[in-house]
Amino acid sequence: MAISRNAANVIVVTTMVVGLAAEAGILYYIEEPGLRLPAGLLALLPVMWALVWGARQGLTEEPLTAPLHKRRYLKLRAKVQQMIDEVTRLNWTMVDGKRGLRPPDEVKKDADVIEQRLHKIIQEVRDSAGELSEDRQWN
Repeated sequence: MAISRNAANVIVVTTMVVGLAAEAGILYYIEEPGLRLPAGLLALLPVMWALVWGARQGLTEEPLTAPLHKRRYLKLRAKVQQMIDEVTRLNWTMVDGKRGLRPPDEVKKDADVIEQRLHKIIQEVRDSAGELSEDRQWN
């Protein structure tokens, strides 16, 4: 008889919680080592069963976290990332100039070059906007 995925999850989680609670109780209340070890091992059996049974039911095939959403507009994202990189480069160029680490004329020259690259990227952003990635999953 096949059971639903949700029911299987409930069975596995309940068995594990009960088994771990029993294990904690054994470790807390039983002080004699000769009795504590076998009782503790016995209490681990349901936990181990739940792990094996859950694996056989396919409950462990999915990751615990939600899968990342695949990005559809990779070209646009790449252009925006280039723009962010250029803005960062411009910022550090200006910071170096204000700190006196670079000559002012060199800073101005580099800032002009970065600004030209930014203008070019902005023009390319318009061309990239709305284009889906080449992945067949989205087509």
